[in-house]
Amino acid sequence: MWKIGRGPLCALLVAGAATVSIAGAEQVPRSGSVGTKAGWREWPARRGGGDGRDTMWNDLRQHAASPWVSYPDHAVTAHENAHLLNGDVAAHFKRPVGLYLGGGRAFVLDEPPVRADRVRAAIPRDLRGSRYAVYVAKVRDGAVVDGVYEEWVCYVHGARAAVEWRNRDGPSDLAFAQLEMAVYGTAVLEVVERDAPDWPQLPQLRELTALLVQRSWYYYKLGAQFEQFNWIGGDHVRRLRADKIYDRMPAPR
Repeated sequence: MWKIGRGPLCALLVAGAATVSIAGAEQVPRSGSVGTKAGWREWPARRGGGDGRDTMWNDLRQHAASPWVSYPDHAVTAHENAHLLNGDVAAHFKRPVGLYLGGGRAFVLDEPPVRADRVRAAIPRDLRGSRYAVYVAKVRDGAVVDGVYEEWVCYVHGARAAVEWRNRDGPSDLAFAQLEMAVYGTAVLEVVERDAPDWPQLPQLRELTALLVQRSWYYYKLGAQFEQFNWIGGDHVRRLRADKIYDRMPAPR
């Protein structure tokens, strides 16, 4: 289970990665155990295709409802088509936030009653990477989860595709980018914990955050084994790696 506290954001990242159970978090409930408005949903395959490999690129392609769009490499193709697939999930379930998380599993949420400026204030300046200006500085009230988590999911899928195919020249920060997004997503959760502790969907947001934090660490660790993705990231990554938490990450199932 996710054991969240109210300490600094960096500590929340470490604590969340250390305590979450991937197997439990990825299981799709067959009953109403997560409530009727938020949590896991099934998302069956829409088509065949792919090359038969067990890759995220093939998973996304088979579950895409919108027309598939190809880009120069598999990582970008996975990332951009994940945006389309997330939009399809949100539209289908009529929820503000819809996320496809792989393996025929989707996750839906409403937006929490928190302000975007509170999220920005929760992110230490030395943990604001190059994507802060693109995805966080411009996020609007009433769209903080969609604005941050939706992008985070796409970066996780793109990083996995990049590591699986490894058909990109380096150095590339694709594996590192998901850790940067993990900082921003965890900031959202921290603000919701503080400003809206009675929000009914907070348990589902905790579950989602824990899952994405662990996936982000795992695929960063996996990518760092390959020269083109061994992006150092300066103090940003050194702070997040301080206690070697990534060495203890099991593979997501």
